[in-house]
Amino acid sequence: MDGGSPEYYYEEDDDEPVSGSFITKLLTQTGLLRVLLNSDSVIESSRAPRNGLQFVPDELKEVDQKATLLKLGNRSVEGELHEAKANAKIVLDDKQPFPFPLTVLTTDYLGVTDEIWNKYEAEFTSWSLQGKQLVIKDTDHYIHQFRPDLIADEILALTKR
Repeated sequence: MDGGSPEYYYEEDDDEPVSGSFITKLLTQTGLLRVLLNSDSVIESSRAPRNGLQFVPDELKEVDQKATLLKLGNRSVEGELHEAKANAKIVLDDKQPFPFPLTVLTTDYLGVTDEIWNKYEAEFTSWSLQGKQLVIKDTDHYIHQFRPDLIADEILALTKR
């Protein structure tokens, strides 16, 4: 599950509402994004932050492209981002330790570490009586696209804890 520390979203999130960029809205609402996604270079650049989807079968790459067209900048995604601070406050108001193990996998952003994010991710382990954090080297936001082997190993290890 992709997530972050509620403390981060409550304490570090600014009060400015988050919204998609003007360019994203223009591209999606005019259909230009659909046209651009016929270009190999645009497809490659959209996949670059996700390790080029190198571990994903071609059929699922097509599904990914369709999902991008359907979900990029939609109201549900925008609403979730806009409500991040308020939702974090609700979670924090009823904070209780998880009775189950929690492994927090944190990216090293390809060697450009985000110290604030890492601080909150390390503290996020306190939400579980059996929490631990691993900083995964040479990965970006989508850790599973860079190290699917490690993700699988950690899930198996988690089931044994």
